[in-house]
Amino acid sequence: MRSVHEISGRRTPARRRIWTAGLLALALPLCLSALTGSGAAHGPGGEPSPSFEAYQAGEVPARFLGLANPLTPSEAHVRAGQRLYAENCVLCHGPKAEGGGEMAAGLAVPPPNLPEMLRHYPDLDGYYFYIISQGSEPFSRPMPAYADLLTEKEIWQLVIWMQAGFPGAGATGGPLKE
Repeated sequence: MRSVHEISGRRTPARRRIWTAGLLALALPLCLSALTGSGAAHGPGGEPSPSFEAYQAGEVPARFLGLANPLTPSEAHVRAGQRLYAENCVLCHGPKAEGGGEMAAGLAVPPPNLPEMLRHYPDLDGYYFYIISQGSEPFSRPMPAYADLLTEKEIWQLVIWMQAGFPGAGATGGPLKE
């Protein structure tokens, strides 16, 4: 004879265990992915970025690992970072930093969606400084190194602008209006 709970559709202890096991089977891989950082959209099209994975594994020069921005975020640094982005990065990364710049279509690997990457990894100062200054060409990606074109201060200003949420993204280049 069936119980009242079985007839009414309520979960019996056995059904509850099966349901919980099924939920865990679905949720556990997602939770592990979030904890390990894998699976996040930090490369083009959500693909893992070889340079990012090398950074996470400690396979980049030690001076970049755990590096912290020496500049204190300020409106002046944010505006300078926005100007530097418009002058140096917008052609590939696009006006909204989402990877859709004018030159992106001609690249073998498109630029990543930077706001999406920063959403997952907002505080990796060392990685952002590393990739802007050293580029990703050693990882078969088209990002050039900017260490010879920008000062360390300018690279850190770009990082501050990115971490501030890309304010004013949409600029097409040129100096900002005061």
